[in-house]
Amino acid sequence: CGFRHADVDAETPDASSYRVRIKTECELLDEFPAVAFGTVLLDALTDADAGTYGRLCRDETVNRLFGYDYREDYPDATDVTFLTLAREEFLHGSALVFAVREKTGGKFLGEATLYAFDGRGGASFAVRLLPEWQRRGFAADAVSAMAEFAASLGMHELTGECRAENLPSVALFSKFGTPEEEGDICRVKIAL
Repeated sequence: CGFRHADVDAETPDASSYRVRIKTECELLDEFPAVAFGTVLLDALTDADAGTYGRLCRDETVNRLFGYDYREDYPDATDVTFLTLAREEFLHGSALVFAVREKTGGKFLGEATLYAFDGRGGASFAVRLLPEWQRRGFAADAVSAMAEFAASLGMHELTGECRAENLPSVALFSKFGTPEEEGDICRVKIAL
């Protein structure tokens, strides 16, 4: 069927029809991973992260450049709402929302996400950091950590996307490949 992780069961005794369940690499994980690279550690969001993670999710400048306004989908979101949503994505096998932390000291810096697993060894990635931690190399280390982790799962490609006006992200993408612009979107593909 062309998908890397698929369960195929005969739906009828004579095997004239089949039930196929496509799995993402995320669904193959028994527990939430921890990945270190350079200056960062990527691991699971904790209850203690709720307030700081909520502040990140509500930051208007970060979200404008990130390309998402939570108020459209969750106008009454609380800090716990953001934490719960991130955890549910892992439980459903749709995304890994990592906390980005300083490797030494464990301070919460932001989030790094692997999502939109295509079932064929590719996925999308995103990073957003609190304003006080931007432009210090943490985002590049977070992308490198996600790339190494994805490669360890046998994946072959990650795709990042940002608004073309988001010059820091375009510069970040340039560290991993040649960004391509399409209208107001900039995209980079990282071969693993």
